[in-house]
Amino acid sequence: MKLDPWFKTPVHEENARYMIEDEDEDEKDQRRGSMETNRTLLVDAHAHLDLLGGAEEEIRKAVSMGVLAVIGVSMGGESIGRTMRLREKFPGIVLPALGLHPWQIDKEDIEETLGKMEENLEQAVAIGEIGLDYKIKTKKPLQKELFTKQLHLARERGLPVIVHCRYSHQRALLLVEEADVPRAVYHWYTGPLELIDAIVERGDFISATPALAYSRMHQEAIRSAPLENILLETDCPVAYEGEEATPSTVVRVCEQVASLKGCSAAEVAGQTTENVKRFLGKTWPERSA
Repeated sequence: MKLDPWFKTPVHEENARYMIEDEDEDEKDQRRGSMETNRTLLVDAHAHLDLLGGAEEEIRKAVSMGVLAVIGVSMGGESIGRTMRLREKFPGIVLPALGLHPWQIDKEDIEETLGKMEENLEQAVAIGEIGLDYKIKTKKPLQKELFTKQLHLARERGLPVIVHCRYSHQRALLLVEEADVPRAVYHWYTGPLELIDAIVERGDFISATPALAYSRMHQEAIRSAPLENILLETDCPVAYEGEEATPSTVVRVCEQVASLKGCSAAEVAGQTTENVKRFLGKTWPERSA
């Protein structure tokens, strides 16, 4: 699978730069709290490990920095295969999510990919990355059909879903509600703030990415959502302001969320890791608890 140009662009939905207000060194130390002392562990809840150069080395580096687990999302048939192989090499650390991404619909044998998904779901923790993308040319009815099919599969298997919803936040939320899936996370949320209440009321989540460094829409969403409904992610190997993310970048995301929320990084790490356990439910590996 070729790396989509999207992974090389530093800004998704806005062109303007909005930086988190600078803090002095004392404030930064307070935000970090006692994270290193307490060894609070983090989870990268969304990573394209199959597209990450030197993935095995980067996973080991992340573990050495306090990353407990990485949810490796997939986008299609080849992606599923590579992600499952990484799971075998890093059991309990690489947690696979399987899905057919809207970008891949026109590039895949759909039935073959869905069949490969179903064959491997016993080893998966979630279905994803799936959803809607109303900026691409793929026909909306076909996107809706395949998103709905995968949502129904998630409900049947009792699996949570990882949702891509670029320019389609309200429609994606309605389809998730109609399908009544166990739980959902709305990846890299930059949608309308008024939808966050509905997401939270359902017990679902939005995720924070390194784009918090410059995206005002993303900052506003993370400020608005309760910490109990936020997951941390890198979406690696996306490049943010020219720097390619890796699973270790989740440490920076944790500090950015702490800055926005006015709390310590240790508190963010502890709560968001508990959030991942709630999101995954029965598929959270006990040995990593």
